Amino acid sequence: MKMISHRLPQLGLAEYFAYSAIRSRIRPLCRAKCFAIGLVVDRWDDVEIYRAAAQAFIEPDGYHRMRDISGEAVVFDDGPRRKLEIAREALRHERAILIFQRKDLVPADILPVLDAIVEVPRPTARQIKGVVRWFRSIEIDDLQSGLLAEAGLNRLRLIMRPGRPVSRTLSALARIAETVPETVRSEERGEAAPRLEEMAGYGAARDWGLQLAADLADWRSGRIGWQDVDPGLLLSGPPGTGKTIFAKALARTCDVPLVHASAARWQAKGHLGDFLKAMIRSFDSARAQAPSILFIDELDAFGDRADEHQNRSYDVKAINGLLECLDGTLGREGVVVVAACNNPDLIDPAILRSGRLDRHIVIGPPDTPARKAIFRMHVAGELADEELDIAAATTSSLSGADIARIVREARRAARKDRRPLEKADLQSALPHFVQVSDEQLRAAVIHEIGHAVVGTVLGLHLSYVAVSPVIPETGTAQFLGGACFETERWKRRTLQHYFDLIALHMAGMAAEELFLGLRDDGSSGHDGSDLEQATKVAIEVERLHGFGSRLASYGPLNERVSKSLRHSDAALMKLVDTTLRTQLDRARYILGENEQVCVELQKRLLREHQIAGEDVRLAVGAGGLLCGFQEDIGGS
Repeated sequence: MKMISHRLPQLGLAEYFAYSAIRSRIRPLCRAKCFAIGLVVDRWDDVEIYRAAAQAFIEPDGYHRMRDISGEAVVFDDGPRRKLEIAREALRHERAILIFQRKDLVPADILPVLDAIVEVPRPTARQIKGVVRWFRSIEIDDLQSGLLAEAGLNRLRLIMRPGRPVSRTLSALARIAETVPETVRSEERGEAAPRLEEMAGYGAARDWGLQLAADLADWRSGRIGWQDVDPGLLLSGPPGTGKTIFAKALARTCDVPLVHASAARWQAKGHLGDFLKAMIRSFDSARAQAPSILFIDELDAFGDRADEHQNRSYDVKAINGLLECLDGTLGREGVVVVAACNNPDLIDPAILRSGRLDRHIVIGPPDTPARKAIFRMHVAGELADEELDIAAATTSSLSGADIARIVREARRAARKDRRPLEKADLQSALPHFVQVSDEQLRAAVIHEIGHAVVGTVLGLHLSYVAVSPVIPETGTAQFLGGACFETERWKRRTLQHYFDLIALHMAGMAAEELFLGLRDDGSSGHDGSDLEQATKVAIEVERLHGFGSRLASYGPLNERVSKSLRHSDAALMKLVDTTLRTQLDRARYILGENEQVCVELQKRLLREHQIAGEDVRLAVGAGGLLCGFQEDIGGS
C-alpha cells in the first residue's frame, strides 16, 4: 500500500480493501506509464467500489472525480453499443482499466488492445488485516479479518462509516451473522429446487442420493435401523459443478429439512468458543428436525491438523470439535451429513474415516447429454428439445452453474421484450466461443490420454478424462482438457509412489513425443504446468523426504523455498533432471507397450470428448500391459 495515500477523502476502508486486491494482481504495472488492463471482479454488486479503487490505482497521488473515464467500470450485459463507445474512449488514455463481469464479455475488437485480462478475487483475510493495520493503525486477529472478508464490500461500506471504530463494525457483522437462518428449504428461498430424478450430470452422486431417499423412507417406517443408513458423504469438484444445488435437490427428494452450514458461517459468530457453539447449534438444529440433511459447505477450509502454521492450535481445536459432532457422541440418529469442497487433499484424514464422511464422490464437468438435460431442466419446457442441441454442444467447458446463469440471462432478455423465451434468447446469452482446430484438439486428446493410460497402468484411480472442442474467446491462455485422478489417502507413500506421480505428470509430454513425434510448450512454461509439478515432486524426493542422495530434510517446501532451491542449488537440479528424464522414459515405455489401447481411447475421446475412468480401466485391463519398465529406485 506504499503507492497510495491513506488520506484520499473519497476512499473508505472498503475501497482500500478493493485497491489491495487489485494491486496484488497487477503489481508489475504500479510504475508503468502506459497500460490497458481488463479486470474481472469476483462480486459484481461491488463493481462501483472496484471502479473507485481502480481509479485510485491510476492516480495514486491525488484521486479525484475526473471527467475522463480511464478507470470507469464497463458493463457489457446491457446496452453493449454504448458501453463499447465508453471503452474505446477510455482506451485513448495512457492508463486505462476496464472492469468486466466475466471474461467472455470482453468484446472481440477490444481484446487485442488490452495488455492483460486479470481476475480479481475478493480481498483475502490477510490483505484485510494489512489494510486495517495501515489505515487505522490497529491490529485485528485472524477471526476478525475472516469476518470482514466474508462480508461483501458494499455491506462493509455501509457499516464502516467514517470515524466508526473497527470493533463496532465487527460487532455489527457478528449480529448480522446471527440473524442468518440455518434451515434452508427451497420454498423459503423462493426457489423451486429440482428433484434428483430430474437432474443430469451427477452420476454416482445421484445414484447415492436416490438410494438414501429409499433408505430414509424405510427407516421412517421401521423396516431398517439407522445403522443401515449411509450417514455421510463428501462431494468434491471444481467450483460451479453444482454441489450446493445437489444438496437442495437431495433434501427435496428425501422430503427432509436442509440445514446449511460452513466453516465461514460458524467463524462469523466470533472467537473460537463462539465458533464451536455455532457448530454444535447446527448439529442440534439438524437433530431437532430429524430426519434431516446437514450440508457443510467448503469443508476444505478446516484444513489438516498436521499442517504447521501460526494458527495450528485454532485449527486443531476446530477440527476436534467437528470430529466430536460427526462421531455423534451426543446422538446423530436421523442426521445425514453431506459436505462439499473443491480441494479434498486439504482435508484432515480423520474427518474422512469410517462412520464420518467415509464416502467420497467426485463431481466432474457435465458431458454433452448431461448439459442438454441441465438446459432442459432450467428452460422448464419453454423450448423444444431440438432447440437445445446447439447450446449443449457449444458449452463443453461450462459447469451446471454456468448453464443456469445462461438461461437466467436468456429469460431476462425475453422479459425485457415482454414475450416468451425463444431459441434466439438462449443463443445470444451463450458465451462467445471459438472452435479449436483439428490439429490442436488431436494434440490435446493424445496428451490427456497419455496421462489417463499411464496413471491407470500405475494403479492410480482415474475419475474421468476430458477435452473441450471449443474455448471461450477471452484472449487468455485456455486449458483444452484434463485427466482427473482421485487421491488414495491411505496408500503408503514410498519412493516408488513419488516416482509414479512424476511419471504421471510427464505422461502427456511422452504421449506427444510418441504419437506426434515432438511436443509443444503446453506442458511447461506456466504455473501449475505438468513439468513444473513434476519438478516440485522431484525436489521433494531429494530435499523433503530424504529419498535421494541425502537423508537430511529441509522440512515443508513452500512455493518460495522451492523456487529458491531451483535457482541456487545446481547439484539438486542435476539430480532432479535425471529423475525427470528417467520417468519421462518410463512413461514413454508404458505408452508404447499399450499403444493400441491408446489409439482406441484417442479415437473415442476425439469423438465423445469425455471418458469415464472406469471405461479407461476396462480398456487397459482388456488390452494393455500393466507392468514392465525396470528402473533403479535406489537413488535419483
